[in-house]
Amino acid sequence: MHKVFIVEDDLPMIRLLQTLLSLEGFQAISTPRPEAVVSMMRQEKPDLVVMDLHLGQVKTLSLLGELKNDPTLKTIPIIVVSGLEAEEECARAGADAFLLKPYSPSKLVEMMRSFIR
Repeated sequence: MHKVFIVEDDLPMIRLLQTLLSLEGFQAISTPRPEAVVSMMRQEKPDLVVMDLHLGQVKTLSLLGELKNDPTLKTIPIIVVSGLEAEEECARAGADAFLLKPYSPSKLVEMMRSFIR
């Protein structure tokens, strides 16, 4: 079972994603706290990350850069999601993919599967 790490500060969205991923055969772990991401990734070793661009007042681009510069984490694919168009900005920061909210659950799952093959 592939493990997906959800980095999101909207608790209803976390629950929705956890349910969706469970139904699709994934194991989901999550955190709403950007300061916990690096240590949790090292501990949990996810196969993929789905990260919201904004966690509260924190824009996660610097966190994204930190993850992509870490030798033990840089190969883990990261899909960034946002309600604002920021695909180019996220790509420059190291995102492997970008998904504009609102998105269909099937689009997210399709994108995730393309990275986990």
